[in-house]
Amino acid sequence: MHSTLSERPLPLLPTLAALALWMLLTRLPDASQWLHLRDASMAVFFLGGLLLRSPLAFAGFIALAFGIDAVVFARTDMLHVCLSPAYGFLIPAYGALWFAGRWLAPRTHADARGLVIAGAMGGVAALLSFAISNGSFYVLSGLFGALSVAGFAEQFARYAPGFVLTGSAWIVLGLAVVWLLQREARGVAARV
Repeated sequence: MHSTLSERPLPLLPTLAALALWMLLTRLPDASQWLHLRDASMAVFFLGGLLLRSPLAFAGFIALAFGIDAVVFARTDMLHVCLSPAYGFLIPAYGALWFAGRWLAPRTHADARGLVIAGAMGGVAALLSFAISNGSFYVLSGLFGALSVAGFAEQFARYAPGFVLTGSAWIVLGLAVVWLLQREARGVAARV
């Protein structure tokens, strides 16, 4: 029988550092534009929940995301667009990803099949996260005139594919790295 990710955790500090660096390199425009990378925050929160599970780690990653955004807002003209009453809804949007990963951790076997299932669940969590952030932005940002279900559906259909597919692709890549690290750790343990 295969062990679950909860039974074979990756080392805490390297996992924290890798996820934080991944967020910095893809959320901070200077690095992400230079590297031509899309934002991996959805994957960082999903994998953080899957691998770290701690509410304290979740709070730390929220602080990191908001800190990066504060730097971006100070250096660009995005403040008036991005910072609205809807901005606070990033917490439940990222929370949906984190807690989906956290719920999945003891149920995900550290094998290829288990990680494929985790990837599919990560895609569902990315869709839910986007619905929370996009829906709150549509309703609370003040950037849309007459609010309507049809207007929201149009905005959702326009932006969801890019955000959800990017988040899902990063999640799958992250899961592949986790699987390789777990496999290597099992190989080292077997040789000892």
